Amino acid sequence: MTTKKKSINLKYNNLKLGEIYPSDIIITLIFCLIFISQYMGVGKVYYQLSLIILVFFLYFFNNKMINFIFKKNNFFLFFLIFSIPIVVLITIIDKRLGPLFFLINFLSSIILAIFLYIKTERSIKLSKRIFLFLVIWFIFEGLQHGFSPKNINHYFLNSSRNSVSMIFIFSCIFLYLSYLNGNKNISLLPSIVLLIIAFMSYGRSGIILSAVIFISIWVYINFDNLSSLKLTLFFICSILMLFLLINLGSYIFTNTRLSAGLESPRFLINEAYFNEIDIVNLIVGFDYRKISIISQYNNNPHNSFILLHYNIGLGSIFLLVVILIYFIKGLINYSLKNILIIIFCLVFLLRVFFDTIAFIGIYDFLFFYSLLSINRQLV
Repeated sequence: MTTKKKSINLKYNNLKLGEIYPSDIIITLIFCLIFISQYMGVGKVYYQLSLIILVFFLYFFNNKMINFIFKKNNFFLFFLIFSIPIVVLITIIDKRLGPLFFLINFLSSIILAIFLYIKTERSIKLSKRIFLFLVIWFIFEGLQHGFSPKNINHYFLNSSRNSVSMIFIFSCIFLYLSYLNGNKNISLLPSIVLLIIAFMSYGRSGIILSAVIFISIWVYINFDNLSSLKLTLFFICSILMLFLLINLGSYIFTNTRLSAGLESPRFLINEAYFNEIDIVNLIVGFDYRKISIISQYNNNPHNSFILLHYNIGLGSIFLLVVILIYFIKGLINYSLKNILIIIFCLVFLLRVFFDTIAFIGIYDFLFFYSLLSINRQLV
């Protein structure tokens, strides 16, 4: 399927400097806006609206190809279509427009994911530049403020050091996904950089998820050269190392907040919300702001899934069904690449489980991009 692309020719004194496509300008603006939104940490709704507008401009210039892929992904359409009645019901009952805004955001996130999925080479270049930019930014902020966990707390204006490890986790996933979709060889180096920054950022979820990415990439790269015995020994050594870190590495365990464990208020919040769910609340969602422990934390549920269920009710179950279908398809059509991408999806889901950074959020596109990448030949 081919389409004639419009581009802008850049010339200086009859010297042709290159061509810039409108889509390139828009996608650059989108990712600049994502970083600014994360850096500033304020005006979340305004940033989200701006991103939606930019994505629909992107759709305007690439609608034929995006429509073609969209129609192939009946599961996304299933989620959106079956969620509409629930969202309309919630809007009428609660007299708020948030749920409708949620669906529009999901649509724009899917469109952005499809664009990145189609434009493989552009995605590779973009993901490399984003990761390199973030590394340079991290070093620059470190030289200004320092590299201790306390200093890293000030890298973003209104976010903690957990957000620093988070943005590196997401950019690393984006980088690896782009290379896998382009059938390019991947390097262990980005995962090493990620792991170092996660330890420096001092957060337990960042450290654990970064370690998962590092180990997964190492196994993926070396799998063909590993015998079953070597692979078994590697996993045994990994388990022993984890045991030693937990039992002998008291400094790491205590000083990286891993010891907080299940006593974290986040787990208490999740338990309190789950206890409020009955048949009616399952369908139309429950106002988490009515839960006392959540009100103590500025009405922040610290869980993207709670926010998702509050806004689209039963529609969140439809989304989980779609996710499960993609995972099952990836496992049935087994390949090492599919397994790695499913791990990336799980890392994303686990990270957003501990904060309200997705559903809706500026990184939702990355999850849909991950789903599209599973069994690429089928979608």
